[in-house]
Amino acid sequence: MPAIFLYNSTYDYALKIPKTYKAYSSEKTPLLILCHGYSSTITSSKWGSSDDMITLVNTFADNGYAVMDVGQVTTADWCNPNLIKKYVNAIKHITSN
Repeated sequence: MPAIFLYNSTYDYALKIPKTYKAYSSEKTPLLILCHGYSSTITSSKWGSSDDMITLVNTFADNGYAVMDVGQVTTADWCNPNLIKKYVNAIKHITSN
């Protein structure tokens, strides 16, 4: 089974789940949180504006990590409390589902 790509528009985050993930298992899957933002382009084969990002995401997913980042991040958002809240809400949603 290949890694699973998910996009959640309600919380505006992307998540790549490794193929080793087992739902309803007591085994934990480490979560890598990218603090990069992926602008407006997010698909299973494109993660943001840089081709290097999807390579990085795939490398971690291939090695057992779930990888997430939030969307629509600009330089104006850096260190903004609303951006921090966006990450916190996404992480809470991921870890509770």
